[in-house]
Amino acid sequence: MALSTAKGISILFNEVCELWDANNIMAQQAAAVDFDSPMMQNSVNTVWRQVEQTGTEVEGWDMSSSFGGVLQQSYPSTLSLPLNDPFELRADDFRDDRFMKNRARAAVDTLSAGQNKRIAQLVVDTGSLAYVSTAADYNHLATAETIMDTNELSGMGERSFFMKSTNFQQISSDLAKRGTLSGRPEGAYAKSMVGTDIAGFEAHRLNAIPTLAGSTSAGVTVTGDQSFSPAGSATSTDGHEVPVDYRE
Repeated sequence: MALSTAKGISILFNEVCELWDANNIMAQQAAAVDFDSPMMQNSVNTVWRQVEQTGTEVEGWDMSSSFGGVLQQSYPSTLSLPLNDPFELRADDFRDDRFMKNRARAAVDTLSAGQNKRIAQLVVDTGSLAYVSTAADYNHLATAETIMDTNELSGMGERSFFMKSTNFQQISSDLAKRGTLSGRPEGAYAKSMVGTDIAGFEAHRLNAIPTLAGSTSAGVTVTGDQSFSPAGSATSTDGHEVPVDYRE
């Protein structure tokens, strides 16, 4: 009986892992980094990651007075509190495989929804580009492409666009009216499917999308020339160079 129970637990764990990978839509778009476990423990679950180095273009033949240090941008990656779905089982609960599969699916639905919300909220809190759109149509997506291209972000690969179900419905409704898009209107009719490659984005439908509140002020006035230079490091009180979050 003990051996059978252990096998059931193993099958349940594998079932959760497989469904987890399929349900985490936003996590599939994010880069995953596996840090060394002892290093994470000894650094209190925070590791500084290097982003990129910043170069400087200098004109002229004589460079003797132009040499400087290397600016290495970095930011901290912190292991936050894990998401859990604790439950208790008795040995006789393993008699019905369907019961265990249903419990695995319930755990996956709960945990993946929480993880998708975490990533979506991180995008809202730390995103550096934002715009206001009054209608959910092709321009709704194309505006984002234009903003990224004009800010020299056209080289970014695997760009994704996440929409709420209501916005997805509006775009698919507009698409269903077209008759010459190589079968896409048919998919829009059948499954409200918009497509995978729209204005340079992979379009996804997601329910858990937070809302970014707009500014309440009537206008914003900027006085004088504005500039910002990211720092790669700072000098500690004992004279050592320590990393800083370049996004600050």
